[in-house]
Amino acid sequence: MLFARPTWEEIKVLKLEVEKYDNALSRVSALSATLENQRALVAGIPADDLARLEKLLPDNVDNVKLIIDINNIASSQGVFIRDIGIADPSDDSSSRTTAPQSTSRAGYDSIDLSFSVSTSYTNFLGFITALEQSLRLVDIIAVSFVPGAADSYNFSVTVRTYWLK
Repeated sequence: MLFARPTWEEIKVLKLEVEKYDNALSRVSALSATLENQRALVAGIPADDLARLEKLLPDNVDNVKLIIDINNIASSQGVFIRDIGIADPSDDSSSRTTAPQSTSRAGYDSIDLSFSVSTSYTNFLGFITALEQSLRLVDIIAVSFVPGAADSYNFSVTVRTYWLK
């Protein structure tokens, strides 16, 4: 009796521990099944659609690629960008920085890109329309202009783009 009681108590403790491990193992199995279902869903998405989603809202910011994308949109409308600057969206000053800075939000970050163009109003309107229709998610934050020579204006544009954390 003296030997059996401590052993019996130890067995009860071990049974509770085994039960905890079994519960954890069943939860892991359920999570693994969910993970496999999600992987199957992602694998079923065509590669072109995944590339479009990546362009819409990338998982990192690539300043050079962003500038090239916007420049390609501008070039297609006969507009050429210059005086490119990257700024912190939370910074109230209008100073431009060369290093990317961002404001952190839940689930995504953003960065402001400013640039200038000299073109006619018609070409500028075509550029803004093309920028609006592109897959790249950008908000036009500010536009200002001053008259230039003849039918030309000097436009200053600031856009904000986003990426997932």
